[in-house]
Formats: sequence, structure tokens, C-alpha cells
Amino acid sequence: MIGIPAIPAIPAFIHGKKVAIGLLTQLVLEGRPQTEIEEIYRYQKAVGLPITLAEVGVDVASDDQLRTIAERTVIPGESSLNEPFPVTAETLVPALRAADQLGRQRC
Repeated sequence: MIGIPAIPAIPAFIHGKKVAIGLLTQLVLEGRPQTEIEEIYRYQKAVGLPITLAEVGVDVASDDQLRTIAERTVIPGESSLNEPFPVTAETLVPALRAADQLGRQRC
């Protein structure tokens, strides 16, 4: 997810690990079918990619961290704005939380 590097305390992660979390969040945000979401969670877990925000150093209890990530993700020019619907920080924070919750249920 583009906004993860905006949190200074988060260690540097391989770009693909951040993309993995971003993909899960995007699937939730888009309201994809549960079977499709499940397939991606299973695959990512099987190959060792993160399926929770904690796995990339994000404290989900911190509204400030989630808000910072969301705001950084929706700045003009970022790929999150390529969705066929408006993506805002207000819609992204709940999607981050929901994607993380789904991941924690699978750990």
C-alpha cells in the first residue's frame, strides 16, 4: 500500500510485501466476492506474504497510523485513484481495518 512508508516507525519492507497488503485492502474496498478474497488470502499465506497489517509493522489500534496511511494513499497521482469509484481516506480506513480483520482470522 502506497501510504505505509508514511509512518516513520515502520521498518522498511520489500515493496512486494506492501503491495500484498494493498491488494487485500483493494479487494475488500471493491466488494469482491468472498470466494475471490479467500483465494488470495490463502495464496498469500501459503507463499509467506503478509495478510495482516501487523506483519508490515502497522498498529491497527492506532487511528492516527491508519489515517496517515489512507491520506498518503489517496494523494493526487497515486494508483488508488484509478478505481472506477471515488477512493477517499474515509473509505480506505474501514477497508484497511476489514482486510486486517480477515487476515487475523486466518492466522
